[in-house]
Amino acid sequence: MKSKIFLYLFLFTALLLLFQLYNANSVLRHSTAKQMDQLEQIEALKDSLAVLQIQYESTEFHSLLIQSTGTEKQKTMAKQRNEAVRKALLKYNLSPGNPLFPEAADKGKFLISNILVLNSKWVVAGCSNGQQSGQLLLTYHMAVDGAIQFHPIDFRID
Repeated sequence: MKSKIFLYLFLFTALLLLFQLYNANSVLRHSTAKQMDQLEQIEALKDSLAVLQIQYESTEFHSLLIQSTGTEKQKTMAKQRNEAVRKALLKYNLSPGNPLFPEAADKGKFLISNILVLNSKWVVAGCSNGQQSGQLLLTYHMAVDGAIQFHPIDFRID
């Protein structure tokens, strides 16, 4: 009788262990599948975040926002870009007959003095010919090689 009790106890314990093994295996498979789904979701979110970052950087007032709230790397890159744009605009002061002010050629040579780079697309420049002052709104495009092309949008003489 004692041996039958131990046999039944052994069989019950073996069944209980088999049940726990099966249950633990299914829980592990479920958690692994859930982890894989989350990793795929994270990759998709990273891709969409990269797209949104590119769209954000191309917005019109991104440069001014970076100058006030950006990371140090972004601030440094914005300062370098702004300085390159300023230098390129000031080179127009050295050329005879500034091509950025074609309609003001009869009023003397206007020299660029104040430059405000608004973002990665727009520049406002203050200019003067010694008697009159004016403002110029420009768009610019910076090529991969660093060359900057300016396109005047509007010029106003005060």
